[in-house]
Amino acid sequence: PEHWLDIRPFRMAFTPRNINVEEAEAEMKAAWSRSYDPQAIATALQKIAHRPFKERAVMLFARLAFRGIYFPQMRRRDWVRLLVANRKNLLRLLAEARVEYRKQQNPAPREPILISGPMVSSEVEKASGLLKKETTSS
Repeated sequence: PEHWLDIRPFRMAFTPRNINVEEAEAEMKAAWSRSYDPQAIATALQKIAHRPFKERAVMLFARLAFRGIYFPQMRRRDWVRLLVANRKNLLRLLAEARVEYRKQQNPAPREPILISGPMVSSEVEKASGLLKKETTSS
């Protein structure tokens, strides 16, 4: 564009070689759609399933929020549509959050430590040299 007021939001501002602007925009939209579709997000979550819950939650919400860079989601309707499309990922994350919450509320009971016999055995005393001092002083 010749003038800054001629810039179209979310459109290419230059003409690429060997392809027209409309084709380039269509390719970019298809690529970003594949990157941010619910199945791609689910695949990414599966790849980091071994990571802590907080990291997986941040990744999901970051993907949903940063999606707005490439696909304008200015209205509530856009956000509702996004949440409905990603409902399986969100519900899975909520289920994991519930499990994590319950783990924190009800920690696994620990077995009591039963001590039988003296607190310090003669083997520990030998290793520390205490037994030698007692035998030499008597």
